[in-house]
Amino acid sequence: MLPLYGPRAEVFTELFDHEWLTPELDEDDDFTAGMPISTVLLVLDATMDTRLPGESLMRPWAIAETIHTMLPTTSGLVVMPALAATAKSTRRLLCSEDIDPDWVRVGCRPLPGHPRFYGQATAYVHLDDARSALAHVRDSTVQIRLQE
Repeated sequence: MLPLYGPRAEVFTELFDHEWLTPELDEDDDFTAGMPISTVLLVLDATMDTRLPGESLMRPWAIAETIHTMLPTTSGLVVMPALAATAKSTRRLLCSEDIDPDWVRVGCRPLPGHPRFYGQATAYVHLDDARSALAHVRDSTVQIRLQE
């Protein structure tokens, strides 16, 4: 099913055994807290207007809010490619500069046994804590020039 959504979605197939997460990931006590995972949110990409200042926290805030809205459960998992969509994935080794910095900002970490993916189980408070830390962004004002 995932290949139908394109090459960015197809890379997630290594995490699944048919429609279920692979047992080594689903049953990893440190990562999923021993909770059976019933819902997986795959983040294929997260883009913002290119005119948004690079130092803005709008993107991680929007990602954190999306995760919170779409995974309102303690048996969920969010997963995204470690590399930013703009990174070149031609090397076998990951360069830390190519890893999307917003994944850590929203409370995610490398998936055990799958270093090219970041994610987090909703059984822990990491996602909620990161969302709370970004809450101030909702009330911030950002200026974007439309034309010179």
